[in-house]
Amino acid sequence: MIIAPHEIDEQHLVSIETQYKDKGIFLRFSKATESNVKDADVLIIDNIGMLSSLYQYGTIAFIGGGFGKGIHNILEAATFGLPVIFGPNYQKFTEAKELIRSGGAFTINDSETFNKTVRLLNDKGVLQAASHISKHYVQSRIGTSDKILSSISIN
Repeated sequence: MIIAPHEIDEQHLVSIETQYKDKGIFLRFSKATESNVKDADVLIIDNIGMLSSLYQYGTIAFIGGGFGKGIHNILEAATFGLPVIFGPNYQKFTEAKELIRSGGAFTINDSETFNKTVRLLNDKGVLQAASHISKHYVQSRIGTSDKILSSISIN
């Protein structure tokens, strides 16, 4: 498991380690080496700016913000073919609604629906299908900005 918290101050990092202490061996990214990272069950990212490059190592992504003002970027995870899970505050995001409709994203309301979704994604067929949908969703939209810009006529 990789946890990339929004807040990386020491107090918050310690609270994460305490909250998930039953999940195994924790390692902070700043202390990771090639040898000790292999023994870690949970890697906590304790710096800013590398989340988008970490998705390539994932299988499923839980995207934050969905229990607050709105979800964070889901397309970064979908680019790598990760099914995305997020809270109920996603209505402002077209890509979230489209990915839910097509089966590449899942919304949750509480720990019960989160656990149900994770159990569903533990089925290899469901996981593969959701992964393919996520990746295809992003790939099918590559170049959209160029198409929009080329259709705009500026005299």
